[in-house]
Amino acid sequence: MALDRQHNKSYSIDSERPRAPEKTAKNVRRYLLILLVILPVLVIIGLQWYSVYSNEKVLLQQARLILNNATTESQRHTERFLNKAIVQAQVGVALANASAINVENFEQIEAHLLVLLEHYPEFAGLSFARADGSYLYVSRDDKSAQSGFSVKYIDASQGAKQTMLWRRHSALADKHEERIDEADNFDPRKRGWYVNAALQKQLVWTDPYVFFTVKRFGVTSSVPLLSAQGEVIGVVGIDLELAELSEFLSELQISQSGSSFIVTDDGVLVGSSGMADEFRSAASNDEAYAINVVYSDYPVPKAAFQTVFSGQGKSSFSIDGKNYLVDSMRVEISTGKHWSIVTYADQNDFLSAIRENEQKKLWLAIAAVILSILLGGLLTNTAWRPVVALEGHANTDVLTGIYNRRFLQARAEELIERAVKHERPLSLAFLDLDRFKLVNDTHGHDVGDEVLKNFVDRIKNQLRSIDLFARFGGEEFVVMLPNLDETDAALAIDNIRKAIHQPYQIDDLSINVNFSAGVATLNSEKNSYAALLKAADRALYNAKESGRNQVVTASEVT
Repeated sequence: MALDRQHNKSYSIDSERPRAPEKTAKNVRRYLLILLVILPVLVIIGLQWYSVYSNEKVLLQQARLILNNATTESQRHTERFLNKAIVQAQVGVALANASAINVENFEQIEAHLLVLLEHYPEFAGLSFARADGSYLYVSRDDKSAQSGFSVKYIDASQGAKQTMLWRRHSALADKHEERIDEADNFDPRKRGWYVNAALQKQLVWTDPYVFFTVKRFGVTSSVPLLSAQGEVIGVVGIDLELAELSEFLSELQISQSGSSFIVTDDGVLVGSSGMADEFRSAASNDEAYAINVVYSDYPVPKAAFQTVFSGQGKSSFSIDGKNYLVDSMRVEISTGKHWSIVTYADQNDFLSAIRENEQKKLWLAIAAVILSILLGGLLTNTAWRPVVALEGHANTDVLTGIYNRRFLQARAEELIERAVKHERPLSLAFLDLDRFKLVNDTHGHDVGDEVLKNFVDRIKNQLRSIDLFARFGGEEFVVMLPNLDETDAALAIDNIRKAIHQPYQIDDLSINVNFSAGVATLNSEKNSYAALLKAADRALYNAKESGRNQVVTASEVT
């Protein structure tokens, strides 16, 4: 019986073996079905998620670059805007110190100030106040160049103060509508622009305020005129209307909701694109006030300001369920006084389109899973093409086609690391086209762009394959020269300068443009990209100061 049971058990086991392949086949079919249906769906979902994540990452990097470029351009424009007033105020003081202008002769001073107003539409008014309370102020009736000028003159030289007003159609025209203002009690020595300049005995800027005459927001740059003993003889002041900065910021192409504004460290608004209308209209109110971003009715600029000045180094913030990117730079307008340029944009401006597109692709892929199996590779490659293109754009200058500043910095550090490791020389040349602004001002930016492209083509034809050539910004370029010390690098750049010294033929125009360069070489002191760039920049500045169209090495600069 036991044997029978053992035999039966064996037989029972053996009898089940023929059915195992069928069960296996069913399992295989089941698993294949899962693999062919469920797995491709999961793979597609995973690929789509990864594609969205990768694209968003690249797009956010590009968005930050866009913000940074807008901020940098605003910083340069602001510095140029302020520098005109600084230079002219200092020139006026220098002319007085050189006795080219007699500070006792207010007719001569008036003629000088009127000429400046005619040539600089950014200036709202110019003034000269003497220490005895005598005062001359010239302003245009409105912003148009043909509007004529108003003049206010206070004579306090004889003790008894007398205020006279008149107008001129131009700097050379005779006076008209001349009258005496007996009710005037204005004393320039009590004004902030005078008091601070006289107290600090250096150039100062006021905080934004409303000009009484033209009812517009502005700032005043003032420079003291000192005697040989250091006593204040008088103060030169130049009024700048801030609306011009708002107009510039409004023209920046950032994104759909992107905006820029300029503020003092206390939050007082200097210029704005998003708040430009309120900024302009506030000055015309009977009770004019300087707008403070912190106390304004604009939550997003307020949050951007607080993020920038939090001291935590954040580059993003959230408000009302939206995520924003923010970028900022500071501009020192005088000793101890700064303005900050803040640029921000909603992340969805850059990401919403790609998110909607990826969602559509995901649902279509799930609905057509069989088709996705056959064409999955093609769809994956297609999804990656925009990423590759965006990465290329992020590293390449759009106008000239060469590497941009972002790529330059990363690649330069690699070249430096390799040169140090193999103990080989490495030089950096900083190139800048001479008087290129004159080309843009004379022939227009389209012609200037063509000159830049032709310049780049000429330089590329002269460089070696191992050299790194990149656009630093505007008309500035950087060349990294591996295996060349300072002497050989300077000789190579100077040979290039001579080789490309021919006029640029743009349509019917023949334009002569040269370049100056500064060269620095890697050593124990200049052992980083930042140090090399700084040394080459100083050498470039020396080349500019020495007459342009030449190459100067860092070792030549003391």
